[in-house]
Amino acid sequence: MKPVFPLPLRTGDTIGIIAPAGVVDAVKLDRAVQCLHDRGFKTKTYRDVLARRGYLAGDDAARAAEINAAFADPACGAIFPARGGYGCLRMVDQIDFHLVRANPKIFLGFSDNTVLQSAFWREAGLVTFHGPHPSDSYGRPTGPTAKTEKSLWHLLLGDPKSAEAEFKFETCETFRPGNVEGRLVGGNLALVCSLLGTPYEIDFENNVLLLEDTDEPPYRVDRFLTQLKLTGCLEKVAGILLGEFTRCQNGEAAAGLTLSEVLADHLSPFAGPILAGFPAGHGEDNVTLPLGARVRLDADRRTLTLLESPTR
Repeated sequence: MKPVFPLPLRTGDTIGIIAPAGVVDAVKLDRAVQCLHDRGFKTKTYRDVLARRGYLAGDDAARAAEINAAFADPACGAIFPARGGYGCLRMVDQIDFHLVRANPKIFLGFSDNTVLQSAFWREAGLVTFHGPHPSDSYGRPTGPTAKTEKSLWHLLLGDPKSAEAEFKFETCETFRPGNVEGRLVGGNLALVCSLLGTPYEIDFENNVLLLEDTDEPPYRVDRFLTQLKLTGCLEKVAGILLGEFTRCQNGEAAAGLTLSEVLADHLSPFAGPILAGFPAGHGEDNVTLPLGARVRLDADRRTLTLLESPTR
């Protein structure tokens, strides 16, 4: 499917705030909304985003309907899920993907929203943005880090240089050498695996696979990577970009393999380049990256370079 690119944001545009997954914290959301207003944007919701059904932000039908409403709304210039958590997988099949493709908009998220981003790419060809949720970054008392802010608005505001953006950070390490080009896909490791065998499975073929996760002990990361290996998915990708794996280490008294050992066991045999330690995911820094856009991964130089603008 031919990719479709959203229009960039402009000062004064309206950002639709949705809650497609877990329960939203009202204090954090209010703080985030105020930050967006201070930046010159308007915000809009399509239902009670503070609704609750157990661990979900309302029932499945309501959460899917608000996504469809946000894409259908001509006044809405971008869609920001308030947070991740869990729930996108339950209602992804209720989304109107023809509507999404006909009304491409910036969609920003990560974690559980990996489900929606992969589905938007598979079913509508929409380029989306792996980046901070309002409640996660702007909802903190200290706000987002400078690194998070810089990458976010550089890409979403359509900086003319975004097509040539090169990301290089001191945290990055060469796990396996080499360089490749492909479309950036993936996101949260647990959700990448949850999508296997569904119509919304990650588009692995000859692409650069981003993986990150949080609060998963090494044995669970081991299980996820084993699943990717046994399905043959890791053999399909051209390169791998490892984001942050926060709180994924064993406790001091726990026995077992370390996260580093698990990653080495599964990824050392990989034939392509792997760049590790990229500041994307659940850490303090969450650098925004365009999913579906063409990139060059150079593990030798420890860089990720955008080869096209993610907005039009």
